[in-house]
Amino acid sequence: MKYQRMIMPESTASLVEMCLEQLELTPFRLDAETFVFGLKFEDGSEPIFMIRSAIQAGLFRKKPVVAIIAVSANQDMSLRKIYLKTYMRAPMHQSDVLFMAELAMHIKTTAWAIAGTEDIGECMHFPGRPLL
Repeated sequence: MKYQRMIMPESTASLVEMCLEQLELTPFRLDAETFVFGLKFEDGSEPIFMIRSAIQAGLFRKKPVVAIIAVSANQDMSLRKIYLKTYMRAPMHQSDVLFMAELAMHIKTTAWAIAGTEDIGECMHFPGRPLL
């Protein structure tokens, strides 16, 4: 599967903004297709999270998706490491509550996955990750 960037529809952008506000995160609108925010971890590092619209191009069809990307960057904003990149379905309509719940779950599980696999401590914004 190939993924191509696309401009985020206004209905998707408003749902993403609402979800991030409910999680008490402060997003920055980087461009017409990307939201960016950071989460602090115990060691002081702050991975950058990006939420972006994309099109999943298969052999016979294209479908819209939302990408959640967690990266580490230097002070001069050059990319150091990609922690995780995941895709989820795009919202079906402008009041898609299930999309908001899935997005919140993806953000939290990505933060917990980084805390569990990297040596940077717990996420300060979402403490108490589930231990298996």
